[in-house]
Amino acid sequence: QLDGTGWVVWGAAQIAAQAPERATELLTPLTSLLVRSCTKLLDSLDEATALPPASSDYWEIVEDTLTLGTAAAVLAGLRSGAVVLPLVGEYALAERARAASDTLAAQVRKHFGPNGYPRLLGGSASDAAVTFLVAPIGPTEADVEVLTAIDRAQTSMLRPAGGLAPGASWKNDGISWTPTTALFAAAWAANGYPTKAEILLKWLGDHRTEAGSYPEKVLHDGRPAAVAPLAWTASLVVIATHELVRG
Repeated sequence: QLDGTGWVVWGAAQIAAQAPERATELLTPLTSLLVRSCTKLLDSLDEATALPPASSDYWEIVEDTLTLGTAAAVLAGLRSGAVVLPLVGEYALAERARAASDTLAAQVRKHFGPNGYPRLLGGSASDAAVTFLVAPIGPTEADVEVLTAIDRAQTSMLRPAGGLAPGASWKNDGISWTPTTALFAAAWAANGYPTKAEILLKWLGDHRTEAGSYPEKVLHDGRPAAVAPLAWTASLVVIATHELVRG
């Protein structure tokens, strides 16, 4: 999954942001990983369109069409690379990552924006990956059109128990997914909408297992199901809560 390469670099940038005085010390052991990851992201971009290829993303299914989940994760990785590569002495590669991220951001707006940032290139159904385009994953200055798309996506993805599906085109099985719900909580918290975030965080808290952990799914009747504890959901809840406090 190409998106995983983007997340690695984004994660490194979060380390740098949270410990700026130790950023070089902490990231230097990761220099090879960062160089190889950013080179992979750059090499993945099509020379004509500047877009990455179709790849499986967090839905974990084979894709033959580029998804927003892949494009936005590659964008996050390139933007992060421009930040962290200079910290490990890779200035030329950092400049390449910065330039490529600017171009890719424009292409994502051009190709996904007119249809409201759908899951598939040329499609129309909303997807949770739209949250990757704003803080805490994307830029701190959110585009109003993207925020509107996030609001529209949340409405279209709502499930009976009160959580969200991964996308509007996800199978209509009534199941809420906690990582998806937490992604929206983090996005609202980081972009100045605390009430929206708090509603989702309360829902997540109310649907934990008897042991107090976050499950992967919540059934239509509100019962927790599948993998628990789920680190992805737990980490997003921490991020959303941090953003609320910081805000």
